[in-house]
Amino acid sequence: MRNGAGAPLPTSDAGLVLLGSDDPILVDRALGADIGLAVIDRRPGATWIDVPDARSLLDRLVVRMHEAESADLRVAFAPSGATLDQVITAALDARPLAVWADAIDDAALAARPLDYRIHYQPIVRLDDGEVIGHEALLRARAGHVVIPADELIERAGRGGWLAELDLLSRQLAVQGLGPWLGDDLLFLNLLAPDGHIQVDAVAATIDAAAQRGVEPDQLVFESNERNRFDDLGATGDDLSRLRARGIRIAVDDAGDGFAGLSTIVHLRPDVLKLSGSLTRTVGTPETDAAIRALVRLASDSGVWVVAENIETDAQATAMADLGVDWGQGRWFGPPVARAAGVLASD
Repeated sequence: MRNGAGAPLPTSDAGLVLLGSDDPILVDRALGADIGLAVIDRRPGATWIDVPDARSLLDRLVVRMHEAESADLRVAFAPSGATLDQVITAALDARPLAVWADAIDDAALAARPLDYRIHYQPIVRLDDGEVIGHEALLRARAGHVVIPADELIERAGRGGWLAELDLLSRQLAVQGLGPWLGDDLLFLNLLAPDGHIQVDAVAATIDAAAQRGVEPDQLVFESNERNRFDDLGATGDDLSRLRARGIRIAVDDAGDGFAGLSTIVHLRPDVLKLSGSLTRTVGTPETDAAIRALVRLASDSGVWVVAENIETDAQATAMADLGVDWGQGRWFGPPVARAAGVLASD
């Protein structure tokens, strides 16, 4: 998880820089060639210096952080000629150098348009290896920088455009469809901006898919593991209305974190996707018992079970032996770009 949010980068009028550490040698090491800068105040744990360009110094400190492992250094900024109150206020807001490094990265990414692409990963039957569906996964790049999906969602949440990202990912997924889908299922991620499912946006996805010849019963809307619903009962009712159109619902990350029994009971999924942590530890008594319990719950409800993040034949075999229906992971194939689906956004 990135922690640069809320750390505004220094402006041109910031000429005073606080370098703080419980290890005074760390301050001198971080300054390096800049050791000759004017020291305004030095005391145990903190040194104030006067610089002509605070942002340039910060950039150099971040480089040295990676080279000299000085991430524990705390840094704050105040304008040249600051009053004592301003200096004290700034000092109280001193942040680890690693936080400033994240803020620099975030600023660089924000200045670049993002290229969004959809990749599709196969989902197979574990008993015979036949492909039964594909999950559409959103990828983003800023220049040559690849932004992981979790970071992209976090960034959208911070920026207040999670609902737009939710709709965009499904729009691109539908645009990228071709004859290769056939009668297979299409798994589409479903976010919950502000704790609610965007019912109208989901309905728009169903309509768009129908225009491309995809039947509603081929669509599986998958509740993302990051979703935090304000009212599980109301969310379940919303999903029931959408399910009446013929689509299916999946709950991701079952057996780990938020996707607990309460979520499963209220959302009444058609597909249960087991947490990747269960796949990684399958074969241990505790994990196998948990998987058997989830498989039994699903079987009693007529729900399919998918094991995610399968990387080896041994994991696939173990999951099949435990009664899991389907598998997904690099053992069966990585996410791939099936067709053009590229959109630039600012």
